[in-house]
Amino acid sequence: MRIVLDLQSRQSPSRVRGIGRYSLALARHLAKLATEHEVIVALNGALADTVDAVRADFDGLIPMERIVTWSQPGGVGFVNGDSRWRARAAERLRERFLESLRPDILHVSSLFEGLGDDVSTSIGEVAADMPTAVTLYDLIPMDRRDVYLANPVVADWYERKLASLRRADLWLAISDHTRREGIELLGLPEDRVRCTRVGIGLYRCNWWAPQAVDGYDNPAMPGLTVTTHRVRKSQFLRATRTAAAGLVITACPPPPAR
Repeated sequence: MRIVLDLQSRQSPSRVRGIGRYSLALARHLAKLATEHEVIVALNGALADTVDAVRADFDGLIPMERIVTWSQPGGVGFVNGDSRWRARAAERLRERFLESLRPDILHVSSLFEGLGDDVSTSIGEVAADMPTAVTLYDLIPMDRRDVYLANPVVADWYERKLASLRRADLWLAISDHTRREGIELLGLPEDRVRCTRVGIGLYRCNWWAPQAVDGYDNPAMPGLTVTTHRVRKSQFLRATRTAAAGLVITACPPPPAR
C-alpha cells in the first residue's frame, strides 16, 4: 500500500503548536509500523526553509527520496488582498501533484490552514477520486461563530474548508468529543469517523469557562488555569500510571520545537 502524508502542518505556524506536534507523532508512529508499506511525505515547496527540518524528523524512518515537494505560487494567504485566485490555483496544483503519486490513501494532517500564509489545503476540488483521510481537531468556530467568524473573509475561508472536510473519505478525530462534534454538527457517517490517540504520554489541555475567569485555578487540578474561548491558555501535562498511585498527572515544560 502507498500511503501519502501531507505534512504541511510541520511547515505552517502550526508546527510549534499542538497540531504540529500531534501530526508529527502520528506520522512517525505510522512510519514505524508501516514497514511493509510505502510511506511518502509530501511537502509544500513554497515553504522551502522548513523542508530540511521535516526531513530530519524522519531520518532513519523514511528514505529521503520518499520526502517530496510540489511547486506552487506564493502569496496565497486567504486574507491577503487579491490572493484568492492564486489560492485556488495552488490548491489545484497541490491536488494534481498528490494525485500523480498514485496513493492508495492520502492523509491530510491539518486542513484548516492557509488563512494568512502560503499553506494550500483542499479535498476533492479536482482530484475527486483520490481516497483521503483527514485529522479532525475541533469545530470550535462552528459553535462560536460570533467570536471566530465575525469577519466575513475569515467566515468564507472557514466555510470553504468545511466543504473540503465533508468530501473526505475518512475522518480521524483526536478525541471522542471531537468525533461526536463531527457526526452531530457536520452529519459525518459514524462508521467512518474514527478516534485516534497518539503521543499519549504528553497532553496539551485547554480548560474552558463560560465567562471570563482571570487567575482562577481549577481546585481539582492545582496549577491549571480555567480560561474562556476568547483567551486560551494551555498547560502541558505528563500522564503516568503506577500500581501504587494510579494515574498521576504533573505539569511539565512543552517539548522543544523541531
